Amino acid sequence: MKLIIFLIMGSLANAFNLNSLLHELEEEARLGDVDYADEFGPGPIKTGRAPNLGHGLRKEGETKISYENQMDVPMWVQYSCDQQLITSDTTKYTQEFDAAYKDASAGMSFSQEETKEYMYKLANKSGKYSQVAAHDYLEEKAPKCMADLVYVTIFNFGSTGSPNFFLNLSGMGQGERVVVSASDPDHPHSEKDANICFGENCGCHNRYCWSYCSFGANWCYTTKSGTQSHDYVTCNKERECLPDWHCGGPCSI
Repeated sequence: MKLIIFLIMGSLANAFNLNSLLHELEEEARLGDVDYADEFGPGPIKTGRAPNLGHGLRKEGETKISYENQMDVPMWVQYSCDQQLITSDTTKYTQEFDAAYKDASAGMSFSQEETKEYMYKLANKSGKYSQVAAHDYLEEKAPKCMADLVYVTIFNFGSTGSPNFFLNLSGMGQGERVVVSASDPDHPHSEKDANICFGENCGCHNRYCWSYCSFGANWCYTTKSGTQSHDYVTCNKERECLPDWHCGGPCSI
C-alpha cells in the first residue's frame, strides 16, 4: 500500500513539474525566441505557433499564386477570378498589340530590338499586366474566389517583337505556380504545379524549411529524408521548401 501511494505521489510530482516546465517554455517563447537546437533541431520552436503567423492555415489552403520565368526574355501576366473579364481583356489587348506590332515593324523602320523595346513599353503602359523579368519570379496574392480558381493569361514577345499569348485563360488553383521555360522566345513551355511554399503554411524560417504537422496547427522543421531524421533542410527563400516534406524532428509543443 505504501508503495502504491509512493508511486502515485511521484506521478503527481512529475506531472506538476512537467506542467511547470511547459508554462516556463510558453512564457519564454512569448517574451522572445528560445533556442532548443539540441532537443528540437534548429531553433526557435515557438509553443503552438507557426513562424510569422497568427492563424492556423493548412498547406492545402495557400492563398497565393506565383510565376517563375526561366526564359531569357521578360513575360507579362494577368489573372482574375472573373473569366468573362479576363477573356475580354485578352481579346482586346491581343488585337491592340498585333496592330501595334504591324505598325512598328512595317511603318516605323524599327530594328527588331527597337521593335521589342517599343512593344515592351506598350505592354507596361497598358496597366493590365505585371511584368516578370527574365530569370525572375513573381508572387501575388490571389483574390477571393468562390471556387478558389483564378484564370491566368501569360504572353511574351517573340524574337522579332511579335506578341505571343502562349497561355490563355488557363485555370490555376490558389497555392499553385506556373513555370515558363523556352529554348527560344517564340516557343515558350509552361507547367503548373503546387510544389511550392509561400510562407503561409510552409516556408523558410531562420534559414530552415518548416511546415505544419499533419495532426494540427503545430509545426516542425522539415527534411527531405525520413521522418525524425534530424537532417534539416537549409534555405534562403520560402519557395526553396516543398509542402510535402516530412518533419525532421518533433513538432512544436
